[in-house]
Amino acid sequence: MNTIAMFGVFLLAVCDCFGKTKSGDWEYQYEVRNPGTRSEFIIGQLMYKGAELPKQLAHVVTPLGEFMFVEKLAWAGDVSPKWVPATQDANGVRPYYRESVVKEMLSGKTESFRSSLIQDQPASVSGEASMSGKLEERPKDAGVDWFFAVGQSLWVNPVKVDAVAKDIVAKPSSP
Repeated sequence: MNTIAMFGVFLLAVCDCFGKTKSGDWEYQYEVRNPGTRSEFIIGQLMYKGAELPKQLAHVVTPLGEFMFVEKLAWAGDVSPKWVPATQDANGVRPYYRESVVKEMLSGKTESFRSSLIQDQPASVSGEASMSGKLEERPKDAGVDWFFAVGQSLWVNPVKVDAVAKDIVAKPSSP
């Protein structure tokens, strides 16, 4: 192997890689740590209009897809991956950390990666911060940018997400 090729392999091994996807005012950015190794993982930011979603929401389904907040990975030196793509099945919620899987999920090629994306804005959009409901039964007056907070069974207006996060912190979780 020539010197330039070896230097390229070295750079790939030591550099962090980045990726992002966007839909309307929603954006997901991630950094890949330890790319190409068994300990590869991503650190992600899920944002609406440039502001990161509060971690109190924990598990959400947005127009970009389904994500969960991961506080830390012990095997990665207690680093917080923050928001990572996830799927939910009968066994619970499963986060994904490998870039190849994350790219596939964000491209829309993974059937189990749920999304709250709708094409048309409702005739009348609610001014409420949130509405109770189910993911499968989107309220008719939830705007196109609204997302679903899974643990709280709430449709959330992203413009008023801070009020919803404060309410979640103020209410103790049920046992």
